[in-house]
Amino acid sequence: MPRLRLMIRLVSILALLGADAAGQAPEAPRPPAPSAPPLSLEAALATFDRQGFDVLLAEAAVQGAEARETSAGALINPAIGIGAGRSFAYDPVQVFVSGQVSDQALVTDVLSGKRGLRLDAARAALASARSAKEDVRRLVATQVKLAWVDLAAAKAALDLARDAQASAQRALEINRLRFPKVIDEGQLARVETAKLGADQGVDRAARDMAEREIQLAFLMGQRSGFHADVDRGALAYSVPAKLEGATPQALRKEALERRPDVRVARAEIGRAEAEIDLAKRQRFPDIALQLMYQQQGTGQAAANPATVALGLTAPIPLLYQNQGEIARAEADRRTQQIAHDRTRLAIEAEVEAAFARFTTQRRVVERYEQALLERARRARDVTELQFNSGAAPLIDYLDAQRTFIAVSQDYLENLAAYWAAVFRLEQAVGVDLRR
Repeated sequence: MPRLRLMIRLVSILALLGADAAGQAPEAPRPPAPSAPPLSLEAALATFDRQGFDVLLAEAAVQGAEARETSAGALINPAIGIGAGRSFAYDPVQVFVSGQVSDQALVTDVLSGKRGLRLDAARAALASARSAKEDVRRLVATQVKLAWVDLAAAKAALDLARDAQASAQRALEINRLRFPKVIDEGQLARVETAKLGADQGVDRAARDMAEREIQLAFLMGQRSGFHADVDRGALAYSVPAKLEGATPQALRKEALERRPDVRVARAEIGRAEAEIDLAKRQRFPDIALQLMYQQQGTGQAAANPATVALGLTAPIPLLYQNQGEIARAEADRRTQQIAHDRTRLAIEAEVEAAFARFTTQRRVVERYEQALLERARRARDVTELQFNSGAAPLIDYLDAQRTFIAVSQDYLENLAAYWAAVFRLEQAVGVDLRR
């Protein structure tokens, strides 16, 4: 053994001398490439707000509603008509000139209030579109939160699978040394099977993590090449301060006050009412004012001397008084009122269900936190020490290992379900309950 160590040192010295003789210094180790910081939930939501497809579509809808408001408030352009000609078969030949200016019922449109009612309806529609954008953000942001927590759980599951793989590898190495004096071939095969199962678990966990990463990238509006690392500590159990003493009654009240879909329903009722008023006002005829000028020839011999006249034109509402438009507007008003009532009732039911899910998941996770997870880990560690020392049979060690892995996986699933319940309760209330 001393001779082997001496030979290794001599080889190292000769290698260094050869590198110096060639004028080459030994290459310094390269520092590891800096890794990207873990993706926080706030960063994921900020990216979604900037470039999420659903948010961009809702923003486009708002821009369309703004354009319709501009159109509703536009003033009618006046019309100008000009004509010229000459007479034939008349002595002397005379030139005919005419001109006409019409306000196209602009004055009537403004004074009758039709323009104002159109603006009221368009503004209500714009308010509805803006609230709808907030509601889209509320719904899809919840999907981002759920995808983020799924990715965090998948990352934790991958870490757990790698820990189990390392533990199985240690057990395999120890038992290969104990074979065949201490254990037989069947026991060694069981240990090898457990190691292969741990390898399979790592591959499945890596696959699940990649799928969760792709789903989160899509919701965030990220293009190809996106890679995110989520800190395992992001799943740490805690109860938001706003939920410590929360009651379903208080959360229902806050939801009815804060939810954007309630504002959408109210704005749609306002729009329908404005359209009823507009449909009724449309029965007032559009009176167009006109200023006319005509002349044919000049002087005393003119066939038609210069003439200026004022006039107006208006349809006579004898056969139809806008009954169909009024009936459709009133039906729309009833529809929007029913939709509003249904939305309020659905919100109350959603809050109740989300709060019940949250309280149940909270009790389940606390049971894991307080005893179940630690007892399973302790049983695994003690049994592993006993097995490695020969004081426990292989079957006990494998059973303890399987139990610990199963309990840990269940814990991660329930912890992810707990945060999913928190996020769905936030969606139901329409408020970030973690701040």
